[in-house]
Amino acid sequence: FTREEMEAGLIDWRAMTPPEHRALDESGLEQMQTQGACIPFEKELILRDGTRLPILISGVRLSSEPLKWVCWVADLRALRDADAVARRSDALRSELEAELRGAYWIYEIENRLLGKSSVAEVLNELLDAAIDIAEADFGMLQLVDSGTLRIIAQRSLPEEFLKFFFEVSEETKAASSAALQSRSRVVIEDVAKEEVFIGTAARSVLLNAGIHALQSTPLLGATGEPYGMLTTHSRLNGQ
Repeated sequence: FTREEMEAGLIDWRAMTPPEHRALDESGLEQMQTQGACIPFEKELILRDGTRLPILISGVRLSSEPLKWVCWVADLRALRDADAVARRSDALRSELEAELRGAYWIYEIENRLLGKSSVAEVLNELLDAAIDIAEADFGMLQLVDSGTLRIIAQRSLPEEFLKFFFEVSEETKAASSAALQSRSRVVIEDVAKEEVFIGTAARSVLLNAGIHALQSTPLLGATGEPYGMLTTHSRLNGQ
């Protein structure tokens, strides 16, 4: 808008205010009437092209009858843009850290696998590396056989657990079966509170083994089909 439009009374600040911000204006007017000034607050104005301008506004009363006031306004676009940049920067930093952790994981596994002569040694080293990197207490590797997961390597899991989960089908209430169906990682932060386990034998087996949190990651081939599952288990919730 131009100054000429303003001086001609052609600018209606109420019409420029989005409906969801009008209550803030009314509160500000009431504060100026009763207290002589209003506390600064954030709102938006609808510009001529339909876009919205974020502002910080406050006012001081000049007269009560009729109510007149003077306002000061700060344009918040630069601050909002800076906040958006900061959020994006944080997101990129998190992504980079995740990529670096993944790269270190691969490097660590490659080092461990050098010189191994048998498939069993390779699988055990792979499982040990995953448990160490995840800072977990237990772990297992399963292979897919006609839609069923079978344990081929494990660390520190008790006999009751191994008997119960030795073969896991899609119908079994387990993180690994859910990961197999979804083709994506499944994380259980608290076995005792996880709804899918409530009232199941799997819940008792997990808790009896001292397992309170776990994650299952499908091992996918070049075509995207899963050929195995890597699962790590923790005694402490949220790990």
